[in-house]
Amino acid sequence: MESCRNLFIPRLAPGDPPLAPPAGRCNGLSLLECYAALDLDLGASTPAIATTPSGREVAILPAKDGAIYLFDAKHMGTLHQRFRLREFCGSNNGMCTANWAGTMVTQPAIAMVDGAPVAIVPTFYFDRTNAAGVVGFDLVDDPDGPRLRERWSAPARDTDEAVERFREHTGRAAVVDDDMYGPQVVIADPGEDDDGRVYLIDASTGAIRDRGALDGGGRKYIRPAVLGQRVFVTSCTGGPDRGMLPGLSHLEGWDLVRR
Repeated sequence: MESCRNLFIPRLAPGDPPLAPPAGRCNGLSLLECYAALDLDLGASTPAIATTPSGREVAILPAKDGAIYLFDAKHMGTLHQRFRLREFCGSNNGMCTANWAGTMVTQPAIAMVDGAPVAIVPTFYFDRTNAAGVVGFDLVDDPDGPRLRERWSAPARDTDEAVERFREHTGRAAVVDDDMYGPQVVIADPGEDDDGRVYLIDASTGAIRDRGALDGGGRKYIRPAVLGQRVFVTSCTGGPDRGMLPGLSHLEGWDLVRR
């Protein structure tokens, strides 16, 4: 696997334990066998390309199994890090309603904070036990190579909001550059009952600057379109199947204003 120049194959890093979703669903299975058993297709997400402070080009790829793969963009077989971010859906005695969904289906957004890249990764859970939300990572150069280091989590993991929101597939994150406050992250969380919410998060600190109620449920997977200080979000109505069945849809425009 390491010899491949133009192919990345997901794998455990040295010392990583086998995948262990609840109820022993992957007992005795290899990583790829577990992926197949739970439909944890790696292609559900898209890698983002970023450059470390030393100038090394890397790819950042979230996986449904709760890990983020950091590998070399020019020699894709070189795995720098497998960062374990989320436990499996249903962990900690949670009742998981969609084991196949995983915890990440997205493409990271890259914000430049003080001249260095911060990777923004949305996460979710199909249970009501485990904290989810948006996570920011610093991309750094360690003596052992490029590494991701968690910078912030929004909402904070110890808050009720982190368990109440991000309960289904969420949208992707977009970065809005602000001359006064620096880069800001915008993401729409569809909610469960057409109670979609658009979040504005400081890319440097992870502070949630504002929450806006969408006129509908938003839409999973969608990245907001950014035009200056204005963002556009597609929204659908119709509960969990919104966008999959005929229904009402519309486009919402939001302005970022300074208080």
